[in-house]
Amino acid sequence: MNFNDMFPSNYLTQDDFPAPRVLVMAKVAINEVRQPNGKVKKPVLYFQGDVKPMILNKTNGLAIAKAHGRNPDGWAGKPIE
Repeated sequence: MNFNDMFPSNYLTQDDFPAPRVLVMAKVAINEVRQPNGKVKKPVLYFQGDVKPMILNKTNGLAIAKAHGRNPDGWAGKPIE
């Protein structure tokens, strides 16, 4: 049994990507996310298709902003790897 099977995540983790993959972004929303210290508001990136969303950290957000612009509203329909 895999550890991640025992504790599945509602959000993407590095274990969801054994190899690089191209996804198409759909939208970014600010959602309450459960963390060890309680619920906090975080930016969450949603993708087209049947893919779990990804909680954006600053590093990932800056990388996407560098490639697609600093306005997340303009990221919809754009690919990322």
